[in-house]
Amino acid sequence: MVGTGRAGVDDVTTFLAAELGSVVVSLVVGAFVWSAAVFVAVQGAAGRPAGPLQGLRFAARRAVPLMGWWLLAMLLVAIGTIMLVVPGLVLTVLFYGSLLGVVVVERRGIGRSIELSMGRFWPTAGRLVVAGLVWQLVAVAADRIGGGFTDGVVGALAQAGLMLVVAQLLTGVAVVTYAELRSHDGGCTTSTLAEELGVHRQP
Repeated sequence: MVGTGRAGVDDVTTFLAAELGSVVVSLVVGAFVWSAAVFVAVQGAAGRPAGPLQGLRFAARRAVPLMGWWLLAMLLVAIGTIMLVVPGLVLTVLFYGSLLGVVVVERRGIGRSIELSMGRFWPTAGRLVVAGLVWQLVAVAADRIGGGFTDGVVGALAQAGLMLVVAQLLTGVAVVTYAELRSHDGGCTTSTLAEELGVHRQP
């Protein structure tokens, strides 16, 4: 019994370590990809198309702050959800609709994200609900497609590829939502975003 108990503790520890490692890797990779995606999107909108390498070079300057603010946002959402659920949902709308753009473009934080999203809370919530439903539908489809392959590796790759595509689409939703929020915040234009982002200083 003692041996079984120790094995159980080891299994739980290994599982938690693996989960934590997965979250950390996802956060680090995601911060670079999201920052690069914002850069490329703004460059394109400003009439100066940029490639992935340019985006990643830019992301090196924004990824670390984005990781910090995103961790704090996830913590607050988790606390709000545990408390009464509704606060967690409200914070999800306030953060997910604008935090990416606020950190990457304006180099500001959660306070600014709340300020932007509060002014257009319900339209932002509606857009995020639709995006979330799409994510869930694709996740279910990807799971079934991945499970349909006899080769587990091929199935996992097919599933990951499909989720990568929808992840990019959701990043686009976040960028468009942020731009829309900024347009209602003093009539921000693409040129304004480009100047704040430093697009004109890029080679």
